[in-house]
Amino acid sequence: MSPPATDRPLPIPAKAGIGLRFQHHQAVLEVAPDVAWMEVHTENYMGGGTPLRYLDAIRRDYPISLHGVGLSLGSAEGLDAAHIERMKVTRTPELLTVNGRAELVVQDAESYQALLDRLHRMETIAAIREGMASAERGELEPAEQVYAEMKVRYGLSG
Repeated sequence: MSPPATDRPLPIPAKAGIGLRFQHHQAVLEVAPDVAWMEVHTENYMGGGTPLRYLDAIRRDYPISLHGVGLSLGSAEGLDAAHIERMKVTRTPELLTVNGRAELVVQDAESYQALLDRLHRMETIAAIREGMASAERGELEPAEQVYAEMKVRYGLSG
C-alpha cells in the first residue's frame, strides 16, 4: 500500500527505501510498492521528457532522495565532461551534500554571472529606495559637509 498523496513535501522516513530505475517506473505507478521512499540519480532526469514525467508522478506518492553522481568528484576518471556540458545547456545547478547537508552549489558561469547581476541590481534599487526614504525623513546632510568629512576620513586634499 502506498503512502497517501499530498501537495506538501513528504519527510523521508527513517526506514528502507529503494533505488528507482527506469525499467521500474511503470511498475511503481501500477503496483505502488510498500516502501518508504525512492532514491534517484538526478542526472537521469535532467534531460526532461518521459523519465521526468514518471518521476513527477511517482513523487506525488513517495518522498524522493536525490543522489547526484554525474560530476564524478570522487572518481579516479575525473569530471564527466558530458555532464558538465549538459549542466551548461540546461542551466540546472547542482547541490552537493556531505552527509546529507548542503555544502556546495555547482552552476554554469553564465547563470552565476546573471545571478550576481540581478543581486547587484536589487541591492542598488534597495539603496536608492533607502536614500529616498532618508531624504523624505529629512535626514540629509549638505554636500559640502559630506565632502569635508570624506577629505578628513580618506586624507584627500583640495
